[in-house]
Amino acid sequence: MQIKELLESQGGVSKRWMVQQQTPNQPTIFTDAQENPYILTNVTVFPLALKPITKTPLKLPQDQLLNQIESTCGMLQINPKSIKYVNAPTRAELAGALVIVTDAKKKKHAFFKYFAARKPDEQGIYWSMTDFKNDTGIEWQQQRVSGTGPTKTKVAIKQLAVKPSNFPDLVTGSSVAPKAVPDIVYNTILDTTKNQELAEKLKILTLNTAVGKTTPVPGLGVYEHSLRVNFGEVVSPLALISGKLVGGQYQRVETDLLAPMGLSWKGAKAISYPKGNERLFDSIIYWPDGTDLKISNKAEGKGGAASTTSLYKTYLDYPERFASRADKLKLSGKYAIFMDVLAIAYKNKSLMGMLEIAEYLKLISGKEKTWIYDYVQSGSNNAKLLSPKLIKIRDQVTPKPGTQGVKAAYHLSSGLANLVVRTLNKDKNLVSEFFKFMLSKANLVQVDQYTQKQGDGLAFSQFNVQWPPHFPKSVLFDASDFQTNKAPGAKLAFKT
Repeated sequence: MQIKELLESQGGVSKRWMVQQQTPNQPTIFTDAQENPYILTNVTVFPLALKPITKTPLKLPQDQLLNQIESTCGMLQINPKSIKYVNAPTRAELAGALVIVTDAKKKKHAFFKYFAARKPDEQGIYWSMTDFKNDTGIEWQQQRVSGTGPTKTKVAIKQLAVKPSNFPDLVTGSSVAPKAVPDIVYNTILDTTKNQELAEKLKILTLNTAVGKTTPVPGLGVYEHSLRVNFGEVVSPLALISGKLVGGQYQRVETDLLAPMGLSWKGAKAISYPKGNERLFDSIIYWPDGTDLKISNKAEGKGGAASTTSLYKTYLDYPERFASRADKLKLSGKYAIFMDVLAIAYKNKSLMGMLEIAEYLKLISGKEKTWIYDYVQSGSNNAKLLSPKLIKIRDQVTPKPGTQGVKAAYHLSSGLANLVVRTLNKDKNLVSEFFKFMLSKANLVQVDQYTQKQGDGLAFSQFNVQWPPHFPKSVLFDASDFQTNKAPGAKLAFKT
């Protein structure tokens, strides 16, 4: 049976309501801790009256805001006194979101959260699904499409916050001993979920992986996606150090990379995980002499575009790897533009970095850069403000049919990012050669992690090592994080 994840952005509660109104036969479903279902019934964002698009966020004095809430409750047939306010007002002028869900007995439940202001756009307020769960105790059930044709059904995906960054004691900036990881996992899960049974099961999964045991842990199968993709980054170093459940080029790394330095996999003594959103590697293994090896994970060999920022940071962190005369020549001359682009992306926030790259490539002027920045930051949907030149840049990208929440400003940023990438990738062979050279100089192995299910149980089954890192024919700049329906929040990337 084929299972395919729905390709849609989580957005927030407001965004889910916008999507649901377009596809009413696909309701947004939540469940509580007892697995009781709730259907999203309405989302109203306050203040109600939208002014013309402006940079100024919208807000009201609290008494006026409460009057609007009471008026809305009348129209929605909700008793204002039944609303659960999940936070307290903290200032004189405020905004907020009212969310109504309906349970299986047709009873409506209303939740309200205060925010500092409403943005002057369709979504208005971003109440993330994670925050909504923490605030209300009910959780959005993401879904997968299962099967094809008449057998197509939707299967709920249970999410767990199990990335390395979700375990504060793993991302302190210091390394930890491998044997400490199972207890860190247990203590963190217990502290964040108050679910001792779940904490114990994840500890068992961690211990099993470290000793090569593939007995599925009951009850974890429903979390397969989160565990395979995210928790795999946590446990991969344990499997590599122990030599259990490993395959691919694992032994070759031992004989060709580690042994000449007098090292072995089992001789590694510590692990660390990056503190931020590092997209080139997911963990680092250390030996007593200070040698380290970066691990880049891919769930079953699948992964997204990697940040060019992390690549440039690797170059800065390991100058000795570029010290020879040949390497200096390799990174000079015709390759200088790529190093300049990486430097700009590394030093700047996403949108400003992209605008500076576009100006550097002579695609826009300094004056246009300033205007575009203000336009995109405002989230404007007024396409009439665009000059003929900017319209041509915008039209580098055509939104996919059915895309919800497209904004003129975000469409422009997506078009500009794609124009930048198209310009940089004109000589595919040159770009690929540059990236492969840079990546080959990083102390890096790739690991593909796999899971297996039995009933409702789950276990990690294998960790395949690729070394030297496998690079396909083309490695090019990528702008997939710049989309037509959301503010640019990532930097220029590269993708194989």
